[in-house]
Amino acid sequence: AVASFVSRDDSLRTSNPLGNELAEYFINDLANLGLPVSDINVTGTIDVEPAGSFAFSRSQNDVIRNTNIAYVLTGTMLRTSSGVMVNARLIELKSKQVVASSGKLFPPMLVNDLH
Repeated sequence: AVASFVSRDDSLRTSNPLGNELAEYFINDLANLGLPVSDINVTGTIDVEPAGSFAFSRSQNDVIRNTNIAYVLTGTMLRTSSGVMVNARLIELKSKQVVASSGKLFPPMLVNDLH
């Protein structure tokens, strides 16, 4: 599964459009590599409303709890004077062991509209 990237603050529970876009990118990227990816925001139903038909939710009460998820890809973001530092981790959920990680600095011209 892929979770939103979060701001590196005291709560580690604050995201923004950049953190959500990073998660979306990695869902696509991992699927294109042929890896099985679970979308944790899928509700399991389709809600039909005047504004459209919806299969996603950010409400914990709506999403399906997938107990078959073995790994999560997520990370942190930190705004600096040079841009946004993004640190990504692939974590085995059962042991909480980091099995892979990477960090990249995104310059302001790439992330100002998203952060």
